[in-house]
Amino acid sequence: MDAKNDAGTVSMYNGIRAAYPQLCIRSFYKTRQRLRNLAGLKARPYPVCPNGCHHAFTRAEDIARARDAGCFKCHGDVFMTRGKERVPILTYDYLPLMPRIKAMWGNASVAEKLQTYCSQYAANKSDDDIEDVFDCAHYEELCQTCAVYKGVDLGHNHFHRDTDIALGLWADGFQLFKKSGHDC
Repeated sequence: MDAKNDAGTVSMYNGIRAAYPQLCIRSFYKTRQRLRNLAGLKARPYPVCPNGCHHAFTRAEDIARARDAGCFKCHGDVFMTRGKERVPILTYDYLPLMPRIKAMWGNASVAEKLQTYCSQYAANKSDDDIEDVFDCAHYEELCQTCAVYKGVDLGHNHFHRDTDIALGLWADGFQLFKKSGHDC
């Protein structure tokens, strides 16, 4: 993460450290590094326009172009010279999805919870309130529907095994970039 992005997070973290000195909480940066080491995940930093008008530059050719010519949209600088190097002014840390899923399922305790949550939830459910995705009509409909991949019937219904998972993305109309007209 870039120092410019970290400012609010670090400030809040330091406020917690100051409020609870008896806990001897390590610095934000040491704690972040420890978490990265424990999780075994490595973020990929991508340059972004510091003016907030463009997404992260993720393709090598776009990064090279932004390094030489600036942002595609506002033409502002995306890189600065530090010593003899051109470095991004602002970066976005991206944690790829597959390593996160592998880390989750690679932890025996977490994997067991993921595999048993649905059946335990259903067994302990005592009312008709919607409290979880498993209470919804759409989930029930999927459970009664054949799983199909690229037009081929897989011979079983969705979520027929405890190890079946669904990934969802909730984007509540937040705007990633301050000068963009697009919401997620």
